[in-house]
Amino acid sequence: MDKNCISTITGRRFNPTAPEIRDITIEDIAHALSMICRANGHFKMFYSVAQHSINCAMEAKARGLSREIQLACLLHDASEAYIGDMTRPLKRQLTAYSEYENLMQTIILRALEIPDIDKEEQKAVKEIDDSLLYHEFKLYNGEKLFEKEPELRITLPVEEIAHTKIKKQFLRQYTVLKNGENTLLSIGIDGCKGQWIVAVLTDEEVNIHKYKCIDDICRTYTDAGSMIIDIPIGLPDSKEMAERRPDNALRKILKGKASSVFNVPYRNAVYAENKQLAKEENMKLVGKSLSEQSLAIIPAIRQVDKFLNGNSEWKNRLKEGHPEYGFSILNGGVPVMSKKRTDEGALERMQLLEKYCPCISKTIESQRNRDDVLDALCLAIIGKLGLENGFTTVPQEVKNDAEGLNMAIIGVELNIV
Repeated sequence: MDKNCISTITGRRFNPTAPEIRDITIEDIAHALSMICRANGHFKMFYSVAQHSINCAMEAKARGLSREIQLACLLHDASEAYIGDMTRPLKRQLTAYSEYENLMQTIILRALEIPDIDKEEQKAVKEIDDSLLYHEFKLYNGEKLFEKEPELRITLPVEEIAHTKIKKQFLRQYTVLKNGENTLLSIGIDGCKGQWIVAVLTDEEVNIHKYKCIDDICRTYTDAGSMIIDIPIGLPDSKEMAERRPDNALRKILKGKASSVFNVPYRNAVYAENKQLAKEENMKLVGKSLSEQSLAIIPAIRQVDKFLNGNSEWKNRLKEGHPEYGFSILNGGVPVMSKKRTDEGALERMQLLEKYCPCISKTIESQRNRDDVLDALCLAIIGKLGLENGFTTVPQEVKNDAEGLNMAIIGVELNIV
């Protein structure tokens, strides 16, 4: 184990001395900041860095400042998620630390694809940060830090708020500020007979669409906060790499439904010219052929793999999901044993989905391919819950394939849903 790394809540190994953009996630930032107390814990009640950041963004909004400044306020302490907080008197003495903090902040904003703000906008963020600092110390510590009381348009809370609620609010505010008030919260995608069933879930409604290729889906919904697809992403090219994929771990989670997790073809098999050659390529590497189920999804796997490797902006943004894993999450961690192609199985799954999206039954009734629509809707709801509460992955420590694609199944925190 690398002693230079820290372990994050999503299972990543992050090296603060040599940070990698691929290891930075908004879920880790939201969680860590919601657990770190302001003022080094010397307030009369727990008041987190995440709550401070949310209030800074709310103050910017109250002052009529732009969405870009609001987002900058929300993320201005993001580096503390990875390097911790430090009191201002000590920070003034440690100039090297301040320089590194600024570097870390720059890397985080680049990882999250947040545009730079100009000096005037930076000044506005600093003024709001100082204003919140003054009023937080006044309210929670009975101390006035400056002679002149700065302006504050919002009202600070007088009672503690659970860190889980703050984390959820932070993630929700981030999504709205980054993508807009009417952002498409979540997209769920499931393959069906040479096309894709797409569930589009917003705060107000849910819609089902059909597309021929993944390119069109990604380019149509570039503003989606989450996009999860039921297709393997991250292809093994060796037996060792295959063991890093989440499939075996997922089978253990889905006890009684392990057969719903197909064997993922090796990369050479995916790009073979026909089914027979695909079987032979797989046999060469692991001594195993491929089932008809695995062979049937090869064209879809190849389509997604080609798209991701040809469009770097979508690498590790389009996530792999598994509907039966999603349904088990919505069912309190218990796999749904009924078959979704039966009326009983469809009804059971529909009832789980309706807890999070009451209008779903009418949407499903109007659609053919009921089971595929259910799967797409499940992935869309998992994405929505993940945006609000934070995502998890199977496995916790995510590995990449030879092309740099994550090999992980996306989920959400069980204790929240």
